[in-house]
Amino acid sequence: MRRPFLERQNLSSVQSQAGPVGIGGWLILPILQLCGTILRILWYFGDLVREWKYTQAIIAGGDSGLDAMRLLLTVSATLSVAAVVVAALCLYGIFARSPTVPRIMTVFYIGAVLAILGKSLLSHFLFEGGVAGALMDSDNFFDMICVMAVAAIWIPYFHRSKRVANTFRI
Repeated sequence: MRRPFLERQNLSSVQSQAGPVGIGGWLILPILQLCGTILRILWYFGDLVREWKYTQAIIAGGDSGLDAMRLLLTVSATLSVAAVVVAALCLYGIFARSPTVPRIMTVFYIGAVLAILGKSLLSHFLFEGGVAGALMDSDNFFDMICVMAVAAIWIPYFHRSKRVANTFRI
């Protein structure tokens, strides 16, 4: 029988494997990252509000030169809202000890990689006339490497760790 998405586990009814159990150890770092992601995106939306006259000029402007900025702003805001929702689902799943946590975290990390690649390609295409240098742009290159490295570390952790398996009863 399939269990509902993010269902709370009854931990007393499941046998534990040998090894660490609970929200602790290295599992604290993804929790901090998820909280940081939500706070960083809320700060981004705060910037949009603090600079509302400029945001409004981009949104309402009739100049065709602002079309690219409107598209980038729309895509960025949409991806940011999606990231907050997925990060919040991950946090809820972790604290509810849901067995779906490894899959949700995988979605979060793959989404982060796709978002940084998409942002880089879209901004280069819109503002520089092509995508040839998008991946090697020094401003974006370091961000892309960091996001890919984080995903390469944490996706296997969530699928192979005994602590994760014991905590979320996979």
